Amino acid sequence: LSGATLAVVAPAALAGTPMDFVPLFGAARWHVISNWDSGSDFIPDVIPNDAGTNALFRTPAGNRTVTLDSSALTRVGAVSFQSAHTGFDTTIVAATSSDRLGLGDVTLPEAQINAIFETSPTHHVIDAPVVVVSPALSIAPTSPSSTIEFKRTISSFGSRSVLIQGSGTTIISGDNRASNSMDDITIDLQQGELRISDENNLGRA
Repeated sequence: LSGATLAVVAPAALAGTPMDFVPLFGAARWHVISNWDSGSDFIPDVIPNDAGTNALFRTPAGNRTVTLDSSALTRVGAVSFQSAHTGFDTTIVAATSSDRLGLGDVTLPEAQINAIFETSPTHHVIDAPVVVVSPALSIAPTSPSSTIEFKRTISSFGSRSVLIQGSGTTIISGDNRASNSMDDITIDLQQGELRISDENNLGRA
């Protein structure tokens, strides 16, 4: 992680079509069309695998595990977690070593991972390698009781910015040092708390 630097830049606006993940508890697969709902009769249901789609995980009825199962890069414009009044968590895992979660596109100024509408303590986990494709990635656990944790490597397509926002906690616990995967990433701590495994409690804005 020694190559990562700290700076402050302004976040960009995000656009995209939200797709609701239907299963509310237990284990389910990402790449199953019946697991996604556009919420509209005029918008077809699709599996989020494009920078123009946003994956929305609404308030679960129990702890939920979502498996990336395409044996390739699954790319979205945004991932949003909700857990209003329940405190249940959502975890995204990789089925194989080839499964990765890609955020954004080179033509999309900012991709996003956030936790919204959370009133109970929650701990959302991305236990799959993350690739930052957009010029910037905003990570925003918006409630003080929300935590978003990254347990695998974070890499990028060239020089990218990761913006730490919201009033919650972001944890980077995956070991990025061996692969130097974050050497091209600038960490922009704008708000909230950032914890890194080998430098716990790195900072609070």
